[in-house]
Amino acid sequence: MARSAIRTLLLLVSLVASTTAFAQVVTKTADDGTAGTLRDAINQRNLCTSACSAITFNIPGIDTGCTATQCVIRLDATLGALPELDSSATEAYTIDGSTQPGALGIVIDGSGISTGNGLVVRDPSTTIQKIAVVNFPGAGVLVEPSGFSIPNSFQILASSIGADWDGVASGNGGTGILVTVPDLFDGGISPGLVNQTLVANNASTGIHLDGAVNDIEMTDLSVFDNGGLGIDLDPLGPTLNDPDDADFGPNDLLNFPVIDSALPGSSVGLRVISGSLDLSSFDAAFAPVKIQVYGSPAPDGSGYGEGQQLLATIAATADGNGDVTAWSTGEISVPAGLYSFTATATLDDFCSGTRTTSEFSLALTIPAAAADAYTATEDVALTVAAPGVLANDSDADNSPSPLTAAVVTGPTNGTLTLNA
Repeated sequence: MARSAIRTLLLLVSLVASTTAFAQVVTKTADDGTAGTLRDAINQRNLCTSACSAITFNIPGIDTGCTATQCVIRLDATLGALPELDSSATEAYTIDGSTQPGALGIVIDGSGISTGNGLVVRDPSTTIQKIAVVNFPGAGVLVEPSGFSIPNSFQILASSIGADWDGVASGNGGTGILVTVPDLFDGGISPGLVNQTLVANNASTGIHLDGAVNDIEMTDLSVFDNGGLGIDLDPLGPTLNDPDDADFGPNDLLNFPVIDSALPGSSVGLRVISGSLDLSSFDAAFAPVKIQVYGSPAPDGSGYGEGQQLLATIAATADGNGDVTAWSTGEISVPAGLYSFTATATLDDFCSGTRTTSEFSLALTIPAAAADAYTATEDVALTVAAPGVLANDSDADNSPSPLTAAVVTGPTNGTLTLNA
């Protein structure tokens, strides 16, 4: 009887131990699957069932995979893609690169594997924070929940999908961030947040929402040089605005803002960008709307925007018809080299507390002026043949109005005349 009681006690201890959480700390950049690797930390977190902690990082700066700015975890070709992020625990699943000491960025590099995506999110409560995901054959981040998954909330925060922390272009072979629920009976994703994240250099779209995906907020971004649209609400390609925003699909196919003008401000480098927005009279009447205006050197090849640099955020309120009939940035600073402007709308549902973001708008591109340099001889008139000073300037919109030049400040010596 005594030995039986001991065996029972040992069984109970074993059962308790199996649900006790251990901190999943990544302590090296090597990818051999042993303790301290990211691969092992994900495996251990997937097995956790209660009191589960975040995956954090504490990689010594002397690790061979670290530089003065970042620590790069290069996946092993034999082991292949990382395990999927999938847990039955009630706690949110978190991979937090901001925990790495020394302000070193964490980079997950898939250049060594031949197939697979970067981070595959099956647990829809996952948060990915301050992680760069680069050089994967497939998508950088795939969010595709397993099983019925409402309610939930995934987050991708302060991360870089397609470039390392030194800014080196290292795009993924598919979409930057793909959020998908292929089958409505698998549930859906609502809400979600992509914020303060760079999505660039990826072979397909920047961010693609597909299937039963709604209430995904995508704000404060830097999205550029992707093979497809910056933000694409399925089906692929620009989703044109419709009257009263009556269509439906991922993120309700929310209408994007229309940019009407980008007029020069009171001095060089300043502009006033203005437009309008038509939303649903049913869903958006009197609702708060965030309009974000972005600038890029050039528009996406489709004519619709990506957004390399956030220029302005406008807090507006829709009228009773769900419209913002006129919005404006006011006078804002536009860095040199940004000639193409685009915008997104994010609708705030004050009843549910969720937010929904549109695709980037049709781009408005202003003429790009290039510097001119000429050598003149003293007391001898210099004549520049047509097209003159406009020869190296461009108008990406191919406006029917011809480019013109005007003298803003004359020369210190002599005179300057511009002929028609």
